[in-house]
Amino acid sequence: MPINDLISVSRDDWLCKMMERDVFKVVFPENKAGPETSLKSLRYELSDLFSMSPDAFYYVRIPSGEQFQLAYMQDLGFNVVDLNVTLGRDSKSQFSVRSDSFVITQWEDSDDNEDILDIALKSFKYSRFHLDPLIPNALANYIKREWIRNYLKGNRGECLLVATLEGQPVGFLAVLTDVNQGEELRIIDLIAVGGRYQNRGIGKALVARFIELYAGKGFNLKVGTQAANIASINLYQKLGFHVEETSYNLHAHYRNKRLLHSATAI
Repeated sequence: MPINDLISVSRDDWLCKMMERDVFKVVFPENKAGPETSLKSLRYELSDLFSMSPDAFYYVRIPSGEQFQLAYMQDLGFNVVDLNVTLGRDSKSQFSVRSDSFVITQWEDSDDNEDILDIALKSFKYSRFHLDPLIPNALANYIKREWIRNYLKGNRGECLLVATLEGQPVGFLAVLTDVNQGEELRIIDLIAVGGRYQNRGIGKALVARFIELYAGKGFNLKVGTQAANIASINLYQKLGFHVEETSYNLHAHYRNKRLLHSATAI
């Protein structure tokens, strides 16, 4: 629901289902942040809106350069849960990695694969859900598993690249499509390697296959990760990605129309 041309709030139906509570996404339209006085005039209106639902979760992403927007949302009770790093790459240049031990293919089977779902369930610890102390780890893991289930069902993204070893899935890379200012994007939505198979070059090979798949096709390649995930940032930079922007992810939790500040309140 647009509050005005400065800010809007929309219901996230999929996360509502995952979290079994009301979930809303807050958006500041690009280049329409407005003067400080305009946002200040919305304070009471937004405070009433955020406390309207008896049990709700709100989230917003703010570019790291928009310090007034950041301070404004923090003043409304939102907390920073992570600093997101977006990296980009020119798809014209390729990067190849070959391995005799594992094979990377586009997953075609629409049935659930428990090995792939198990990797998604157990492999993430730096997502904004995992870094939010008010979201239990079990729920954060479940969200990631169901995220990948959407790829298996063909309900999200363009394709799922899966690395297999002797026919068993050991890692995956989920590819999302988008358009930004007329430019077509291919985005690494999620990537993970099973715990037993980490540090064997599988993650590097998955990213290289992603680059090979879209090289020379006119797409800009993007990936987002958390500033806390230094290993991933180093990997992407070695494969030709460079940091393009950073942004804050902020969350706010309400229970019984009260803003929660402590994990014990959940």
